[in-house]
Amino acid sequence: MNKIFVLIVLLTLTKVTTAQTKNAVVISVINENNEPLTETNVYIHTNNNKNKLYITDFAGKIKLDIELPFTLQINRIGYEPIQKSYSETQVKVILKDSKTELGGVVITGQTESKKVENAPQKITIIDSKKIQQLGAVSLKDVLINELNFKQSNDQILGATASIRGIGGQNIKILIDGVPLIGRENGNIDLSQINLSNIERIEIIEGPMAVNFGSDALAGVINLITKKNSFKKITGQLNTYYETIGRYNVDARIGFAVKNISYSIYGGRNFFGGWDTLPQARQQLWKPKTQYFIENQLSFKLGKSSFLRVQLNYYQELLSAKGNVNITPYEAYSLDQYYKTYRYNSILNFEKKFNNKHQLNIVSSVQLYKREKNTYYKDHVTLQQTLTPGVDEQDTNLFTTYMSRGTYSAVHENKKTQWQIGYEYTHDIALGKKLTNEKQTITDIAAFGNIEYIPNNKWLLRLGTRSAWNSKFGLPIMPALNIKFTPNINSTYRFSYAKGYRSPSLKELNLYFVDQNHRIIGNENLTQETSDNFNLDFEKKHKLRKLSVTINGSLYFNHLYNMISLVATNLIINEYTYKNIDEFRNIGGTLLAQVKYKNISLKGGYGLMNVQSKFNLNDYKNNIHEFNGQLNIKWERTKIDFSLFYKFNGKQTNYILSDNAQSTSLYTIGSYHWMDASVFKAFYKNKLHITLGLKNILNIKNVNTTGNPGGFHNNSGNSAIMGYGRTGFINLKYYL
Repeated sequence: MNKIFVLIVLLTLTKVTTAQTKNAVVISVINENNEPLTETNVYIHTNNNKNKLYITDFAGKIKLDIELPFTLQINRIGYEPIQKSYSETQVKVILKDSKTELGGVVITGQTESKKVENAPQKITIIDSKKIQQLGAVSLKDVLINELNFKQSNDQILGATASIRGIGGQNIKILIDGVPLIGRENGNIDLSQINLSNIERIEIIEGPMAVNFGSDALAGVINLITKKNSFKKITGQLNTYYETIGRYNVDARIGFAVKNISYSIYGGRNFFGGWDTLPQARQQLWKPKTQYFIENQLSFKLGKSSFLRVQLNYYQELLSAKGNVNITPYEAYSLDQYYKTYRYNSILNFEKKFNNKHQLNIVSSVQLYKREKNTYYKDHVTLQQTLTPGVDEQDTNLFTTYMSRGTYSAVHENKKTQWQIGYEYTHDIALGKKLTNEKQTITDIAAFGNIEYIPNNKWLLRLGTRSAWNSKFGLPIMPALNIKFTPNINSTYRFSYAKGYRSPSLKELNLYFVDQNHRIIGNENLTQETSDNFNLDFEKKHKLRKLSVTINGSLYFNHLYNMISLVATNLIINEYTYKNIDEFRNIGGTLLAQVKYKNISLKGGYGLMNVQSKFNLNDYKNNIHEFNGQLNIKWERTKIDFSLFYKFNGKQTNYILSDNAQSTSLYTIGSYHWMDASVFKAFYKNKLHITLGLKNILNIKNVNTTGNPGGFHNNSGNSAIMGYGRTGFINLKYYL
């Protein structure tokens, strides 16, 4: 009996001892600047448990009950990896910046976030540092110096771009993975996309239909906003002045309490307009005033789940004032005002089950509204009244419901990764310009990607997408990517992808008739499809303090049933949309970057041959372009100098008329573009000042022959490109 009693006592003591080994542990993960590192994966190993995944909260902390001692392991990109054992309950882990030069981390179109050099596609990253060096206010300012991008400007519809000769209607622009709506004449106005709250921009050239569906035929531009990453409270004040008459101010403030964080960002951009005649009332570049506000609320749900809610609002007023007409009886003008409204709500849920499985769902509701009002202004009484013309007042409203979900997994041997996903999009368009004043279209798709990494030299990725559309039967979209890395200094990438674009609701149902336009939609349009082949290589060489990187690419695009605006009756200026025969382009780029100590020099050359085929007639055009970038950093003064240059070669284009039975030629002349800036940080890196010059070569209009295109470019034989040389100053202050 005594033996049994002793045994019971020993078992009880063992349980008590075991319970006592469970300790409340707090782990803080910070960088060398004592800033918390949020959303960091931390693996914990104890004597009785295998590696468990935990994720730091918005204060960079993890709170858990575990046995002592334990081993902690962190591999965060951009920092030196760490693996260390601890026996304390209060642990502070300081991650040091990696000494290895990284191109950055990318997420666009990937099965998981990864280093840019490990991505199967070639991805261009424009980070916040370059945005600051350029003094870039909008997406237009950034893309003007990039190879393979061509820009054009419309006085009313704004700035547009093409990639590798393929127009903006085939470029998918995303903000945090959500497609931006509000296309006018098929394009998103790049000058409406503000960059003050953007952390980085990821660009993929070529079809990305597998992951992003329609409109991603030419490429994808994904803008990643700044996320909540706060101590207790943080803030930022940003001011911008440009001598052309641009005054911008915006601010951001945020705070975190336990597992909840909130930030609000808002501001105002003002541009007073510009014309070659200083006192002109009818200005070539129209005055604009923009207001924007963004709310972001984030929750940490459990140890490895996040929920983020974003509510955004944008408003723009564009003033197109007319010249004053003076008669013996009155002095008046006809003034037009274009108001743009964007409402965007985004819900993003992310769940990491362990280091091998991840679920990500993003859903959004977007509303885009554009109003046009025409006023008769009496310059004697200064009163203005709405004009009675039916076509002089107009409102269009577009609403898009969207949801995309992906489930990604890594096989235990880490050689295979796969991803499956869905996407749902429902578009509603309301407006007098549309048939029956209301049109809808729905698209539901399933897609998948699988990556196989047999060894450290090869990566193969195969993807496919199948979709159902309420108006069209959609083909299956395949994509293949192969990456070969024979050694640490060489990388080769090959890809084939099929792309498509469904006709928009406007192209199908538009009926826009006024004194300047007569555009008729075409319900018989079919989808555009394409085949794209791409070959990229990268070579790195290092000799002591000198490093050289060479990048090259070759590409071939073949578009079928391309949709174009065709002149059906030039006497009454009537146009409609048609599926023309084919469009092909083949081209390549060669870029080199040289770094020596604190000096970096980049240069690139691009050549593109465009072939358009209309009714068995071939039209060919070679387009040349150069760009360069010089960066110098003086360590003693901590001053950064940057110079950007781009040469855009002569372009030849064709206007279709007579229902695409005949063509007329127009050309846009070559021009040079150059920007420069100086940057310095003050007051413990809290105050950033950038001074610069834009459009140093004073480009305003570019000579053209024929019609330069654009319904509102009434500038004779020229296309508007810029408003001349300007200076700017940008001040940013961080709390």
